[in-house]
Amino acid sequence: MKHFTLEDREILEDLLQRGVSYRGIGQRLNKSHTSVRDEMKRNTLHNGRYRATEAHQRALRRKNQRKKRTKLEISPGLKLYIVCKIICEQWSPEQIDRVLRIKSGGKVVLSHESIYQFIYSPEGRKLKLYKYLRRKKKPMRQPFGTRKKRFIIRDRVSIRRRHEKINNRKEFGHWETDLMIFSNQKFVLAVTVERLTRYCIVSILPNKTAIQMKHALYRVILDSGQQNVKSITFDNGTENVLHHELKHEFPGLETYFCDPYCSWQKGLVENTNGLLRQYFPRTIELGTFSQQDMDSIVYKINNRPRKCLRFISPALAFSLFSKSGRFIT
Repeated sequence: MKHFTLEDREILEDLLQRGVSYRGIGQRLNKSHTSVRDEMKRNTLHNGRYRATEAHQRALRRKNQRKKRTKLEISPGLKLYIVCKIICEQWSPEQIDRVLRIKSGGKVVLSHESIYQFIYSPEGRKLKLYKYLRRKKKPMRQPFGTRKKRFIIRDRVSIRRRHEKINNRKEFGHWETDLMIFSNQKFVLAVTVERLTRYCIVSILPNKTAIQMKHALYRVILDSGQQNVKSITFDNGTENVLHHELKHEFPGLETYFCDPYCSWQKGLVENTNGLLRQYFPRTIELGTFSQQDMDSIVYKINNRPRKCLRFISPALAFSLFSKSGRFIT
């Protein structure tokens, strides 16, 4: 399979940095070594380096540029014939299809389904061709539930490249963040947890926009102390697209992103969400709570003794680490 996903390209970048051969990379990605070689030829930068996000953007641009042209785009005369038959003679798409077949000796020139697609295309809507159909329906709209257009997060670094000392909780100052969603309301909770001490900070947000998430993380950094926030791990939601602005404003801060649909990769914050659900079920009206109310509940969670900390509370563990850096567990 030659097609490379963004995740494939991130693995490819990581393996290249480790010095793995094309054959070794191909075995890891279940692709031939020639596919890996072609990917490198097409998407390596001018400076000779390979970057997953830039490579993926290049591939998407090429895909859009080579979009297949329709028969009507290739043949303006055929388009004019169809428009005239619809407007001037009120022929149906099926009638046009059948007559075209007869003229071409039984060969399908353009199916009636394709003619309907043209009628409801932006060009057909502009000409109001639907008004000349037997049953005059308004232009069709996109059905509910269609998939959102995929977006690319700028400067995204995969969790696969996160250092082992972060993964193994051997260093203080590395955080996970997530949003808690509630039923039939725009209010959300931004939950951010320090991986080693389990200390959490929770903010009430009026909505789940990127700018609101950025403000919530400002609070985490400023309340905790910039020196105590070395990295933050996110999921791939649109609310996290401004992470690069945090990195610019707080030099030294690293950001990492989980693989798509792999929430277990930031299991600590998911578990903390479960603790908060005791106080904030999905159906609760979050707008009736103030930030002060929220802080009083989070205070309870942060001051409970935790078995994983040898029954020291997250608040005390966080305080000890921020002052002395001692490993207390």
